[in-house]
Amino acid sequence: AKINGCALKNRHQIWPIRDTRVRIWDNNAASTANLEDAGIGPGDDEARSYINANYIT
Repeated sequence: AKINGCALKNRHQIWPIRDTRVRIWDNNAASTANLEDAGIGPGDDEARSYINANYIT
């Protein structure tokens, strides 16, 4: 809970939310397109989903 609270405060104070959202989606599109070539595993997918839940939702 403490970590999430700090993350939310830092996001609003420091990071441009729109730019962050765009970057995450661009990264996901590139990663999905090159899924087999890049060798991305389930662990990376879980981490990416966790980031999306925190920064986009």
